Amino acid sequence: MCAALRLVVAGAYDTAEPGEEPGLLYVTPPVAELGSRPVWLARARPGGPITARFPADRC
Repeated sequence: MCAALRLVVAGAYDTAEPGEEPGLLYVTPPVAELGSRPVWLARARPGGPITARFPADRC
């Protein structure tokens, strides 16, 4: 399971746009095993814990 998670996370890229702080929100390419949905990886602060969500998840 950890190996599969590492593969998914390895494809994630930072979504920061110019003027935004990098390192807070990453997105993976669509994952076939998860219904072809991307996974969003978010941090509340730089270096903080990471929370994984699907785009439709609400906080």
